[in-house]
Amino acid sequence: MSLPKKRDCTGCGACFNVCPCEAITLQHDEHGFLYPLIDDTLCIQCKMCEEVCPAIVPLVRENALQPRVYACWHKDEQVRKSSTSGGLFSAIAESVLSRNGIVFASQMKANLEVEYARIDAASQLLCVRGSKYTQSNTKNVFQQAERSLNEHREVFFVGCPCQVAALYSFLKGKDTTNLFSADLICHGVASDAFFHEYIDWREKQAKKKVISFSPRDKSRGWHNLTIKIGYEDGTYRLISSDRDPFMRAYYAGLVYRESCYHCVYSSLPRVADITLGDYFAVRDDKSYLDQLEHGVSMVLVNNKKGEKLFEDIEPFIQFKERTLAEALETNECLSTPVPLPKNRERFFLAQKHNMRTVIIRYCPMGFRSLVAKILGKNMTELIKRVKKKYYARFRAYKI
Repeated sequence: MSLPKKRDCTGCGACFNVCPCEAITLQHDEHGFLYPLIDDTLCIQCKMCEEVCPAIVPLVRENALQPRVYACWHKDEQVRKSSTSGGLFSAIAESVLSRNGIVFASQMKANLEVEYARIDAASQLLCVRGSKYTQSNTKNVFQQAERSLNEHREVFFVGCPCQVAALYSFLKGKDTTNLFSADLICHGVASDAFFHEYIDWREKQAKKKVISFSPRDKSRGWHNLTIKIGYEDGTYRLISSDRDPFMRAYYAGLVYRESCYHCVYSSLPRVADITLGDYFAVRDDKSYLDQLEHGVSMVLVNNKKGEKLFEDIEPFIQFKERTLAEALETNECLSTPVPLPKNRERFFLAQKHNMRTVIIRYCPMGFRSLVAKILGKNMTELIKRVKKKYYARFRAYKI
């Protein structure tokens, strides 16, 4: 039996879900990433795991090379407030649930592990809103999705592109008429081992247990990247992302899974019916100034099913069509994976990290970011506008 090389395996769990004799388990490696482990005493050499693996047999979907792009947000401010960006996942999920459908999305459990949840009521959506930067364990979610489809219920599956690809590979040859999917614009999934090492450090700092971690809290506005740590005594702490060792390591691309650095899904066409993410490009558009506190979603409509999903939610959202060129320019992960940092191997060689030196040693602030922090947001934005204005004049003069 031959599963993919470690550098290519995404930990999607398709092999685990398809194995007829439960010979495959998903185990964390020394860095906290899930990989399949085959029990040779149980394996019957059916090779179903090879056939379903999207890293071995690439998934082909005929989605649009030039999808339509929208900036939008949920009209319900409470839904939007509890979402990472504009609340578009919730709008679609609510629509599917209203037709007796089922939603599968990731949630962070009480032990801060991330895994998939089966949602059959709108009241349950709160637990799956928001970003989770460690990889979601799919467990037997593909089997659950297949059962729901066999019951002739609509299924809305949301996940990283590799997980969406895995679901379609698992369901290959089966009726997917009622299956709808959304892939997230993904930078990469972080090391679970490093995340829990970081949480242990936070608990020792505060001398109390951490029970929640939100990497994209909006208390200071959607455009100000902030984390929120909740403690067992009911208190919480807000921390700017650029001051936090876990988030700095994440945004530096330092702690991703190996496959993330050459991800085949960081490209067009996308793998799902619809693609969801943040639309940070609108920060430079004056017509969106009133929305920067609450969040704006980017939506790519990739095929006919995606069009249906979007049409179904139009009464519940505000939206405006934008250009694909703008989306690509301001979100590189739509067209290329994050490059492998030179110091990643050295970082993972350390069995334990001093969180106070992680930022300085492995992911120091770049010169531009440092200048922006010193000058402040308003002055930085002014300089950018002046530079953009005179650069345009200079180019026109040269022409």
